[in-house]
Amino acid sequence: MTDFLNLANLRCVSVVEHDDYYAVQARPADSNGNILCPYCTAAHPYGHGSNKPSFMDTPSHGKKVIITIDRKRYRCRGCGKTFAEPIADIDDKCDATKRLVAYIEKKSLKTTFSAVAREVGVNEKTVRNVFTDFSANLAKNHVFETPRVLGIDEIHLVRGYRCMITNIEKKTIYDMLPKRNKEDILPYFIKLPNKETIEVVTMDMWRPYKQVVEQVLPGLPIVIDKFHIVKMANSCLEKARKGIRESLGKKERIKLMNDRFTLLKRTRQLTESQKELVSAWSDKFPEIGYAYTAKESFFDIFDSDYSIDEAKGALSAWVGCLDKTVAPYYQELLTALSNWQCEILNGFAHRYTNAYTECANRLVRDKDRIGRGYSFDVIRSLMVYDNAANSEGSTSIRSQIRRQKNIEDGFMKFMLVSSYQNEIEYEMVDKVVTKHYGAHIPTLCAKLERGDFE
Repeated sequence: MTDFLNLANLRCVSVVEHDDYYAVQARPADSNGNILCPYCTAAHPYGHGSNKPSFMDTPSHGKKVIITIDRKRYRCRGCGKTFAEPIADIDDKCDATKRLVAYIEKKSLKTTFSAVAREVGVNEKTVRNVFTDFSANLAKNHVFETPRVLGIDEIHLVRGYRCMITNIEKKTIYDMLPKRNKEDILPYFIKLPNKETIEVVTMDMWRPYKQVVEQVLPGLPIVIDKFHIVKMANSCLEKARKGIRESLGKKERIKLMNDRFTLLKRTRQLTESQKELVSAWSDKFPEIGYAYTAKESFFDIFDSDYSIDEAKGALSAWVGCLDKTVAPYYQELLTALSNWQCEILNGFAHRYTNAYTECANRLVRDKDRIGRGYSFDVIRSLMVYDNAANSEGSTSIRSQIRRQKNIEDGFMKFMLVSSYQNEIEYEMVDKVVTKHYGAHIPTLCAKLERGDFE
């Protein structure tokens, strides 16, 4: 008869099928009798009664499985503590079989904790504890190299703002933090290993990030990603467009139909008919022309190869030339240029952007939409510890090292080392060191497009 459990260290005694579960009676397989105390490792404990605890197992035929085991108890002769008969297939911490724990780990990455708990017959707290241990093991087994160019950004996810940390050069997700406030991220950066590796930090204009970097990594150049700056210019143009449109009559507003999509385009992207349209709007509504010109000339500065001094002069000239009729709409951008001038100008000396960080943020949002109900911890594990992405985010460095040839004969080895140093032979051998930088963002994007995450 086939063993219902099919576990190496448990023997099925009986199985009773109920409406929604299987009740299994089992006993431990015959042991070799060499039982050690788990507390002091002393051998030869003596019997101290028995009990019949129950453990959950993986579902079978769509039903939960409850295993009751006739299990011996022992008392240690050395320390006097009692303990249960060890069974390799059982996880005593979770009151479940180890294969059920592995099943929960796998399923909790694909559905909510409550759904997993209902399926396997344990409470949600148990599922959460299993996943917490699972995440801790993943973190222990995935140690990433500290980035040379570190990117910091935030993302709104699972009803709150989270902090995204990336390796800009390697295009990888380095980590995701549950909060973005200073008091939450400061301890993380204080404990960050090999901080001396970091040479540049890119970020958006969230002041707590700047405060943390200045405190933990004093003197490092901070770069405000130009993506956020030019995005702000577009936002200001939108305010100008809406404000100007609201002041016009109905017939005039109709003439500006579809103006939003045209005005947000760069001049080089406009078709000839669109250029004529913008020119006509500018002639009829000069403020629209001023706002569009201001946006375009601002973009041109960030498209240039200016040095810091040249960029500072160009930005100052741009502010001075801003038409007073549209200046109120650009006030947010003007304030940012004043408050973050040094960090914005650093972008002209260190031309790094948070483009891949923004890509990672979009990727995480898409993943969240696919799996509504995921917790932050689940999404973080799916993104940061993905096997394929981590493989692509790794680099193997091969080098050669010189070492003494292996000498089998002990006497000859002694003689060579002691008396004939000049006759010791050496050989060159390959040494391979693999460095892990995090989850490769393009690989994660490709998986999402293929539907591999679903």
